[in-house]
Amino acid sequence: MKQDSLSILFFVLKGRLLKNGEAPIILRVTLNGREDQIRVLRSVPLQLWNRAKGRSTGKDASSKELNNYLNGLQIRLLSIHKELYEREAHITPSLLLSKLFAKEEKHLLVASFKKHIAECTKLIGIDYEAVTINRYDNCARSLACFIGREYNKEDVTFHYCPLKNGRLKVK
Repeated sequence: MKQDSLSILFFVLKGRLLKNGEAPIILRVTLNGREDQIRVLRSVPLQLWNRAKGRSTGKDASSKELNNYLNGLQIRLLSIHKELYEREAHITPSLLLSKLFAKEEKHLLVASFKKHIAECTKLIGIDYEAVTINRYDNCARSLACFIGREYNKEDVTFHYCPLKNGRLKVK
């Protein structure tokens, strides 16, 4: 499998200073020539920003805290990339950033199953028979009962990760 080329860059927007006079910090992720960027909701005085290192040069506590925060983001981003790479997922810069800042949508197991059943119901007589949809409904009800009995919840979330070849990797 070909290794991805991942680049992580922190920079400031000099032209868009905030009301407090500081420059907002941007995180840019480039993966195999495709890039995406996002504001990290932190800012720094322009005179304290080292462009080459992508970090603050200040010696005060706020500068050290900012640098620790940026280092933590970089480490988490690398670990997310490694995890997705090991699962052979289709990795994009926007996927990495959404996982980094937990902006991905939650997928509910029973709700997703019922949505699939509704889509299959529209295809009765074309791709599916009515008896197949009945079996799917029975399975969904059984699953919902099991989740209620085992977890005391109506539904549980699951992690959806698209794979490159469309197949699950089973070990």
